[in-house]
Parts: sequence; C-alpha cells; structure tokens
Amino acid sequence: MKELKTLISIHEVAYNMAAKASGTGHPETDLWDIEQELSDRMEEVASNIGARLVGHVNPEIELIVLG
Repeated sequence: MKELKTLISIHEVAYNMAAKASGTGHPETDLWDIEQELSDRMEEVASNIGARLVGHVNPEIELIVLG
C-alpha cells in the first residue's frame, strides 16, 4: 500500500509537469513517457494488492482495497 501511495504522489507530479510543458506549445514527449511508465507501474502494483484505480487518482484520498 505504501508503494502505491508513493507512486500516486510521484505520478501526480509527473502528470502536472507534462501537462504544463504541453501548455507552452512545446510538448515534452519524454515527460509524457515518464508519466505513462508511472501510470503503468501504479496499475501493476494496484493489481498485485487487489486494488482498482478509477479515474484521476488523488494522492490525498484514502486508498481502499477491496478483497
């Protein structure tokens, strides 16, 4: 669970950085690649612990694992 929460927080930063760069008219594909890798890892970790991520994940919300 701790790894998932950490990944969610890091993913939020990566997403915001990529979105900000895209807004400047100079999209940084490397930033979106990093964001996608983090997203994929979040899904993998969530699946391994029986969690399902739905929509935009907010690092401030309490994670609930359905067993």
